[in-house]
Amino acid sequence: MRVLTDFPGGGAADIRIDGSRISFDAPAHNCPQPMWFCLRVVEAAGQPLELVVRNAGRCLGGDTMAATRPVVGVDGEWSRVPDEQVWYDHEAHQLHFRLTPASDQVTVAYCYPYQLADLQRRLAELAAHPHLERLLLGRSPAGRPLEAVRVTDPSANGRKQLIWCVARQHAGEVPGSFVFEGLLEAWLAATPEAAQLRRETVLCALPMVDVDAVETGSYGKDQSPVDFNRDWTACPHHPAIARLLETIAEDAAQHDYRLFLDLHAPHPSGVSFLVPARGLLADPGGWDEHWRLGALLEAASAPPVRLADYPPHSLDWELRLADSVATEANRRSFGTIATTLEIAYHRDASGELVGPTSWRAVGAALTGAIARWLA
Repeated sequence: MRVLTDFPGGGAADIRIDGSRISFDAPAHNCPQPMWFCLRVVEAAGQPLELVVRNAGRCLGGDTMAATRPVVGVDGEWSRVPDEQVWYDHEAHQLHFRLTPASDQVTVAYCYPYQLADLQRRLAELAAHPHLERLLLGRSPAGRPLEAVRVTDPSANGRKQLIWCVARQHAGEVPGSFVFEGLLEAWLAATPEAAQLRRETVLCALPMVDVDAVETGSYGKDQSPVDFNRDWTACPHHPAIARLLETIAEDAAQHDYRLFLDLHAPHPSGVSFLVPARGLLADPGGWDEHWRLGALLEAASAPPVRLADYPPHSLDWELRLADSVATEANRRSFGTIATTLEIAYHRDASGELVGPTSWRAVGAALTGAIARWLA
């Protein structure tokens, strides 16, 4: 039996194999608190295995890692490890789970992986749509493409309503990629409502901001020297953020900038909820508009994204940090409504397990909510 991590998204540290027991740390890379892990077990078909995340209690959210339900992939098909095969040692602060590989090669991950190749594959499948434009905003420090999209009906000229969306500022927060897929597919749908939306709006998105960390299997939150979502300043450290600021400013000069949307994921036991830009606290009209969008999303979304699950402490930022996050930078610079959508990794507010299908459904519901909000 061997354990590998040298593949896109792979990450595990200090791997130890003791008979049928594989223990490892979620890799920190350059982050103070890890969470993401992804490893491939080969040559163990039919062998009952126990896997242990030794540093689970030191991951983001601490012992909320007990809520984690890892996923197992065989030949591109993924499923959750069943509840009865996962347990948490609260004394040792370690996550344990059992599996019996059905193949000589299985991949185990914290949550459903979504890599650059997945994004490129889906965009290629949609490329024939006449209202979808693929853009290259630049390249990452490692030379990977910053793949962006623009969606609008070019036959409808003039000033339109502008929506900007980003995802994977924190590379391990994979639900955002699936939500973005659902949002994009609904925006491109062959329905009268979607056609009207494309005539009246311009949707722009950079769906994989920290593409290097996505590919190297890093979680990415609070990374040194600066978190991508603490870098929206006058002099960004990360080229991707600098390019985003330039591009958003160019788009905002041509259109009516209505909404900035940042897709994230919470701690392991967190459910899905919206977080407004902190500056909206001083703008009663903007604050109400934000929650009007939230109410429309709650009414449309299954699995649920509920107003009642918004944690007010999520705005308790140090002022220095609050001013440098994406939502606040967009609100401050352009006066737009700006929100973060945190999407649950494991269970929604009803207690049901979530995954790619339900995340795409949230994205489709979000498109519908935005359309009604703009109308």
